[in-house]
Amino acid sequence: MRQQTRLSRASAGPGITALEISDLHKAFGTNAVLTGVDLTVPPGSLTAILGPSGSGKTTLLRLIAGFERPDRGTISLGQTVVDAAGSTWVAPERRRIGYVPQEGSLFPHLTVFKNIGFGLPRDERDGGRVVQLIEMIGMEGLDGRYPHQLSGGQQQRVALARALATRPDLVLLDEPFSSLDPALRAGVRADVRALLRSAGATALLVTHDQDEALSLADRVAVIHLGRIRQADTPQALYDSPADTEVAGFVGDGNLVHGEFAGALVRTALGDLAFTCRAGSQPTIGAAVVLIRPEQVKLGPIGVAGALAGRMIHHEYHGHDSVVRVKPDHEGEPAVILARVSGQVPYEVGSRVAVTVEGPVVAWCA
Repeated sequence: MRQQTRLSRASAGPGITALEISDLHKAFGTNAVLTGVDLTVPPGSLTAILGPSGSGKTTLLRLIAGFERPDRGTISLGQTVVDAAGSTWVAPERRRIGYVPQEGSLFPHLTVFKNIGFGLPRDERDGGRVVQLIEMIGMEGLDGRYPHQLSGGQQQRVALARALATRPDLVLLDEPFSSLDPALRAGVRADVRALLRSAGATALLVTHDQDEALSLADRVAVIHLGRIRQADTPQALYDSPADTEVAGFVGDGNLVHGEFAGALVRTALGDLAFTCRAGSQPTIGAAVVLIRPEQVKLGPIGVAGALAGRMIHHEYHGHDSVVRVKPDHEGEPAVILARVSGQVPYEVGSRVAVTVEGPVVAWCA
């Protein structure tokens, strides 16, 4: 028989509550969305769930919030199990969770002040807590405005302040920057991170944006086909991806086949020094290596040991340029991606020599 439980209001405050998810499963009819999710969100941290559309990110968030029930598995906040399929269940309003949906979902008929105070007890709605949050989000003097009178970034800050008003143990953010103009995103992301830090909140963000996850979060968990494939710091995830699918999704990369040969791996781009992905050891036989675009160097035709090819595409971004080179030989790799600082000294159509700088990452035995 299912037991409904309440979280004590005297439970641990914001910033000291960890989220623990174990063997979580969820299907809608015959569509299995989550197939055994395991995840730990450390207390006081910001963790990003990174994955493509349809990977189960929002479903996971809704299960944590209590808007959906899992078919199997457990969800715990601190020492309290808030959902154990078929037994314990804590109602959403008792979980002490703040939720920021994609569009912010502010009440259009309420002012900034009343939106922020909406979830507070009646006797606290006109108190200092709302004033404190308005100051925290830098919107003093705008508390009487309505949502339609605010910019997209201001609306998101108000939505976050509303989520923080009740001092939740956990804040959930469902792609909160997806509707913002690209020029606004970086600034609003920095504001949100600073707000979460100042509030001492534990937070979980879902996103399909690699740059957003890597630049914003303390830890990033990559979800694919209903499971967490790897959860680590942004740098560890980028430098040492668990498998080729994670490598292909986190940052740009060239996945190149070759053969292990002692301390080197032989590839079409030459004999390359390599490091084994953390936790594995060198082996013999076939190899797959990850070459990041910033490791690829372009030079004039004739460089000894270089792979010759033709530049087929060039994107200039100011701080760097992204270049695609088609090798002269047929086969793999069909195209090589390079990232070059500033302007590229070659035109599209030019023949160039391609070399690799530094050790590459290999998946060893």
